[in-house]
Amino acid sequence: MKLIVVSLVALAGCSAGPTGDARNLTATLTTPVNVDLVWHVTDGTAAGQVIEYANEERGQYTILDFLPSTQTAYQHTDLIPQTKFFYRVRPYYGTPTDPTVTGVDADGVRLTWTDRSIDEEGFIVEVKAEGARDFTMAAMVDPNVNTYELRTRPEEREATYRIRPYVFGASTNIARQTTGSA
Repeated sequence: MKLIVVSLVALAGCSAGPTGDARNLTATLTTPVNVDLVWHVTDGTAAGQVIEYANEERGQYTILDFLPSTQTAYQHTDLIPQTKFFYRVRPYYGTPTDPTVTGVDADGVRLTWTDRSIDEEGFIVEVKAEGARDFTMAAMVDPNVNTYELRTRPEEREATYRIRPYVFGASTNIARQTTGSA
């Protein structure tokens, strides 16, 4: 078995934080099927942000991506022509305690942690490959789970892993855009 070098980052706690000014998201149609989203970070204490879309303002929102807490722009590309898209950005908060990582085999690790939160909506497993600028989401785990096996990519053999219980904060305003003809 090949030795996998990893480190873990953890802080305690999980609860919704400040909400900030939520009227800041804009959606601009840059081509008939591409939308650029721009917003202002309103809460520097958030662990990160999740960007979501729906095809009806009060419809069910789908997660597009989990983003670093400092990111303020996103491109939603190659969309269905002549379709309405509604967007929102929500901060999320929280991190668990006592994380450990164990190599399972040459291509995987087992992450375990102590679930001390009582109000999490789930856990986000993040990875930051050696030399990478930011963490990226590797997996979402259900609430009240405290272990996860992750298949690693070659660039993640030497990496830092982070596990966060998350609670969503208040969303931004809803930004609407309708795509054009392809």
